[in-house]
Amino acid sequence: MDYGSKIVVGKTFEIRGIVSWYSGATIRPDHVEAEIDGVVTPLSYAGITYKPDTAETTWSGNIDLGSASKGPKMVTIRAVGTDGKVVANNQTIIYHEKPTLHIEEPSNYAYVKSNANVKASCADDRGYVCRVTVQTVSGNYESMLYNARQSIDGTVNLSPVINRLKFTAIDSVGRTVVEYREVVPQAITSHFNTLASFSNSIVLDARPSTGRALTYNPSLKKLELRHLDNGVSTTIPLTFTETPKAFLTPVGAIIEYKASPSAGTKLMEWRDGALVDLGAINALSLKVNGGYAIFTKYVDATSGHQLFIRNLAAATNQAIDSARFVSYQQTYVAENGAVVYSLSETGNQNVMLYANGVRKKLTEDTQAANTNAITDGANVLYLKLKNSVLGNGALMLVKPDGQSVELAPLVDQYMMKNGWIAYRAVGAQGNASSTLWVVAPDGSQQRVTSLVGYFKLVDVGSQGDVVFAKAGSSTAADQFISAFDGNSRTERLFSSTGLLPLWDQSNWYGRVGDSVVRYQAGNDYTSPAWPTGGKATYDQAKSMLQWPEAQDNVGVDKYRIYVSDLYVAEVAADTRSYTIDSNTFKQMNGSGYARIRAVDLAGNESSELIAYVNKPTSSTGRPENLQAAAGMDNVTLTWKGWGASTDSYLIYQGVYLIAVIPADSTAYTYRVDHLAPNTDYTFTVTPMSDWSSPGVTINVRTESGSTPPVWPAGSQASSGGTTSVASLISWTPASDDTGVASYRIMSGTEVVAEVDGNTLQKNIEGLTPDSTYTFKIEAGDAEGNWTTTGPSVTVTTLADGGTIVDKESPAWPAGSKLTSGGTTTKIALLNWTAATDNIGVTGYRIMNGDQVIAELDGNTRWKGIEGLAPGTTYTFKVEARDAAGNWSTTGPSVTVTTLASNGTPVVSATLSTSG
Repeated sequence: MDYGSKIVVGKTFEIRGIVSWYSGATIRPDHVEAEIDGVVTPLSYAGITYKPDTAETTWSGNIDLGSASKGPKMVTIRAVGTDGKVVANNQTIIYHEKPTLHIEEPSNYAYVKSNANVKASCADDRGYVCRVTVQTVSGNYESMLYNARQSIDGTVNLSPVINRLKFTAIDSVGRTVVEYREVVPQAITSHFNTLASFSNSIVLDARPSTGRALTYNPSLKKLELRHLDNGVSTTIPLTFTETPKAFLTPVGAIIEYKASPSAGTKLMEWRDGALVDLGAINALSLKVNGGYAIFTKYVDATSGHQLFIRNLAAATNQAIDSARFVSYQQTYVAENGAVVYSLSETGNQNVMLYANGVRKKLTEDTQAANTNAITDGANVLYLKLKNSVLGNGALMLVKPDGQSVELAPLVDQYMMKNGWIAYRAVGAQGNASSTLWVVAPDGSQQRVTSLVGYFKLVDVGSQGDVVFAKAGSSTAADQFISAFDGNSRTERLFSSTGLLPLWDQSNWYGRVGDSVVRYQAGNDYTSPAWPTGGKATYDQAKSMLQWPEAQDNVGVDKYRIYVSDLYVAEVAADTRSYTIDSNTFKQMNGSGYARIRAVDLAGNESSELIAYVNKPTSSTGRPENLQAAAGMDNVTLTWKGWGASTDSYLIYQGVYLIAVIPADSTAYTYRVDHLAPNTDYTFTVTPMSDWSSPGVTINVRTESGSTPPVWPAGSQASSGGTTSVASLISWTPASDDTGVASYRIMSGTEVVAEVDGNTLQKNIEGLTPDSTYTFKIEAGDAEGNWTTTGPSVTVTTLADGGTIVDKESPAWPAGSKLTSGGTTTKIALLNWTAATDNIGVTGYRIMNGDQVIAELDGNTRWKGIEGLAPGTTYTFKVEARDAAGNWSTTGPSVTVTTLASNGTPVVSATLSTSG
């Protein structure tokens, strides 16, 4: 149903009336009201705008249509002047609720195959046909995957990133409802190889590059140094009351230790097989990175508390600064021993750097707090606080040359390694929404993910990888990685197990529970394959199902076993057999066969191998006359059995067995559902009595899901002018339920030009002089459906040297209008719809009777006519011209009356929907 330019509203909406009057008049609007279906709603005064000759007041109100019937409705806005006179304006609206959208698959943040199932439907409140579309969204770019009537039930191929799918329901008047789903293809999920597991222990720290880990057994309250390759352990002889804060060092371990809950905190070091007591320190002040540790401790009454750095390899301490105005939360040490910290001063905080024995103040700020500094040993990051409550501010970078740069105005999380910086930018209200960014060593910035929501940084690698997690939801344990290969980024799932990432010697590792694991990216779309000639067999004497080893580009993870269509078991990749007794076969629909699929680490499945209890010995049911009838999302297969025999049949879609049809009669039918529109499929039907037969194969393409455009009765193609080598071809528009996307100009079977659906003419060049051509126009929609009955025109080019002669005047399409956009006492604003021409409209003129009062170019379709008399009626007409000077004579007209000098109000209406 086409409602043209009329406004479509829901059950509730806001209406605004604009009442204008002559600015020098004594009459003013007293009150304004709106009426729909006999229900009157008073409108409230909402403001005034002054113009040279008039004043305009705006009146607004909220309309609730309640139980009113759906469809077109007349809105009347009445303004009552202070003199009691009433003026009114009518406008048509369409009452029509938004469609409903129901998405069954996929769920948000689902892990899906690379060809994911999508299932959604819509409903129109008036029972008309609605449409459902599915698009992938990447930044500002959207790519259409599906566009179908009423419902979608099929598959979409996903790219190797976290995909954002946009589902849209569109009703018969163009109202829309949009929902999004973020999905992760299984082929891009990540995998971890376990390096070592330590039963009943927690991994506190690990350095896979050195083959060591530090673990704590809560039951035995035992801290141990471990070797990842053989599990050999060394117990550190300390007794703990709670899980300790402990770190690996180049020579052993360093521990923040409390002998009892009430005891003071000591710094203990395990080195060269012995425990060294380094004395009392401030609780929670220990921080370790590479071969250096920092901590604060009380020295004496004169020195007070001091911030120290310890060289863990050399076993030496060095005081850095007084800790009286330094919080342990504001200290950071880099792998090369550089230390940054915030020093509290009167009314502010400034960032300090200690490197190579020299202390330096990096900021001299008397107005703001500069906090939370970190360093990679060369660059320094810190926050210039703007909101101390929310803990966010401008992220500042101090480069090695001392230059200071603001990276982002509002940030609350950031990390840095080897010149790579990752940060989380937040909105002005804090953490309601966030975006993640990465800054390369050259200073270029790039947004990490196109996903929306609230994310938190987890870690950053020294080669540009960023690990992040979706926070504040049931998927908070899910971590994602934006992996950088030196040229581009790829997003994939990193971990769903609450893993603690660890970047060590250019590789990602992780600590999860009692294990140390190594990360392996998926990004695998290759399915496992069976060896050439590979077969599955069933040994009845041993009740044993057996199969050959499958091969995979990354590695086979497991094998799945089915009896008929029922899942039985999964077995490990190194298993080649499974015990199933013959009774199990008989109990499962009496099928007498099993299926085996190989599955790789990314979830890709192989084709199937089939094994039978009894190998068939005859071929009595080879299918005959196999035919396929395609629908939009289904294919119906029909065939006959061989001769007078009956047989059961196996149906394959590509290489996958999708059905077993039991013996019934000599005529068989099977419908395959949940297919994608406009897609090629191959089906094979094989008799069960001869399972080794190649069967009979048929190829079929599903329908596109919509009808081609239509050429209305009277559609025409014409030539707007022909030279010796070119002809301008024009045509009337076709129509389509989803919109005409493009037109083709055909010469015979050759497509000589193609234009978009908004273009209705094309100059065909490269023609031969003094030759006759017949051009035909066909229309296509976005789904690839094309007409075959479009209009045609025959033209003859001029002899060589001929020139074009245009004698055709512009025309005014049916429904063309000249309207008044408002009048004052002296001015009338005119607007008109466009005229058409075989070559092109180049100008318009406004007529008052026989007098031309204005001329304009062909792109202008409005004009304010000035110098009119108050309280006077005028009839204006508009005409169009082309480049050859041909003028139309049947242009539209309008009669207007300027405002009287007493200023009787004039009312107009604008509508804005709110439901």
